[in-house]
Amino acid sequence: MTANNPLVGRALCAAVLCAVLTTAAQAGLVAIGTATYDGSDYTLIYEQEQGLVWLDYSSPKADWDAQMSWAAGLGAQLTLNIDTSLYIVTWQEDNWRLPSAGENPQTGGSLTCSEMGHLYYTSLGNTENNGLENTGPFESLIENQYRTGTEDGTYAYQFNFATGVAWKSAKRFEQYALAVRDANVTMVPEPSTLALLAFGGVALLKRSK
Repeated sequence: MTANNPLVGRALCAAVLCAVLTTAAQAGLVAIGTATYDGSDYTLIYEQEQGLVWLDYSSPKADWDAQMSWAAGLGAQLTLNIDTSLYIVTWQEDNWRLPSAGENPQTGGSLTCSEMGHLYYTSLGNTENNGLENTGPFESLIENQYRTGTEDGTYAYQFNFATGVAWKSAKRFEQYALAVRDANVTMVPEPSTLALLAFGGVALLKRSK
């Protein structure tokens, strides 16, 4: 009976439209703002599939321990500049970290089990041994070796943004690093959409009485 009510239909349409707007920011890689670090601004890039915010900054080459300390200390050094009129960011972790090599780390090419591997192959659409043909919104990626935060004794896993190959090497070797932070990002619906949704909700309540 209520299925033919135009007010109910309008409310349902509004709800669907709101959901579409909410997930719009979750498709692919989205620049959600910047972070001021050491006097310069770097883009914050949200990757919905992995629930990660990437800091578009390549930390200069250093050994594994130094890169781990660098990432862990970013929380106190970054000033985040996110447009809260567009995005709602819910941080899932308290601090930044190096990307993970995955629950079951593997070595080799064309692997998406690590966070950098997923970024390189899935989100950016690159292929093995062809370098960074696609960088998306990133501007600071270097075709070179990057550390992960996953260790194996005196070794640690790494990912090469020139070849797309993952492997591990001694922690003492100096390599670049990226920082990530676990988060959920949604888009703030436009006021007109919220008004339509509210109107539809009121209409539904009146109809149910």
